[in-house]
Amino acid sequence: MLAMLSTFIISNGNGAIRALVYLVVVGVVFGLCFYLVKIAPFIPAALKQIVLWLIVVCGILFVINFTLGLFGHSLIVHH
Repeated sequence: MLAMLSTFIISNGNGAIRALVYLVVVGVVFGLCFYLVKIAPFIPAALKQIVLWLIVVCGILFVINFTLGLFGHSLIVHH
C-alpha cells in the first residue's frame, strides 16, 4: 500500500501533494471532533460512545474512499 502511494506521489507530482494535504487536513478535523466529543462533560456517556463510534466510522469510510479514489474506483462518485 505504501509503495503504491509513493509511486503515485512520484508519478503524479502536484496533484498527489494536494491530495495528501487534503487527507491530513481531513484527518486533523476528524481527530479534533473525536477529541472534543471525548472531553465534553455535557454529553451523556452512552451518547458519547455512539458519537465517537460514528466519527470513527466516518473517518474509516473517508480513508477507504480516498484510497480507492487513488485508483479511480471511489465509493462516492464525484462529478
